[in-house]
Amino acid sequence: MLHAGRLQADNAAAVGDRPSARALTRRMIEIYVLASVAAVAITLPLMVSGLEFRRDQWLGLARAVPLGFSAYVLADIFMISRHLRPVTAALRELDARAVPARAVVEAAIVRALNLPFLSFMRVTFLHGPMATLVLCLAMMYTNVFLGLGVAAWQIGAIAGAVMFFASPAHAIYEYFSVSRAVEPAIGRLGRALGGPLPPEYRSQLMAIRLKEKLLYLAIAVASLPLM
Repeated sequence: MLHAGRLQADNAAAVGDRPSARALTRRMIEIYVLASVAAVAITLPLMVSGLEFRRDQWLGLARAVPLGFSAYVLADIFMISRHLRPVTAALRELDARAVPARAVVEAAIVRALNLPFLSFMRVTFLHGPMATLVLCLAMMYTNVFLGLGVAAWQIGAIAGAVMFFASPAHAIYEYFSVSRAVEPAIGRLGRALGGPLPPEYRSQLMAIRLKEKLLYLAIAVASLPLM
């Protein structure tokens, strides 16, 4: 009963003009999980149709992969929490009806505006390489310890598909989803600030131009067919 009441309170705070620190953190993790599921859903049919794995090889991978997956998922969640820290620190003070210092609110706004870019960079340079490494090590493990005979071309093909197709799809999904999810928090922090960001904080904002987004999309979409 207490848990249900807390959940309702969090959900109420997540909408309108009062997004809470707890609700924002939960939403960021939900986006990460949904993007991961979407990336797997995109990649798995390619693996099934094009990599010619036998049934015993699939079973061997199913045994070898989960431990490695848990390692990089924990690393991702740690980085999400770290990136959110300036934002949630300010929101927690507002949730407690306290008045955060102006510098705390300014740092929180800058970080909230940069979160989409930071999410994109995390997926591109942490999540994607770690997922690729886990799958490659899992296939090597099945060869050495289970004698399943996964071919080198199969290892290379799945590494390329994950790194150059699934990872970009995941990064793009998170970039736009995080952009939408942080808007209420930015609005609440902006009202708490009560004025424009000073120039020294505006200079810390990271922007990606539309041309750069489209170029990345074009490379990501074309890479797998070219491979």
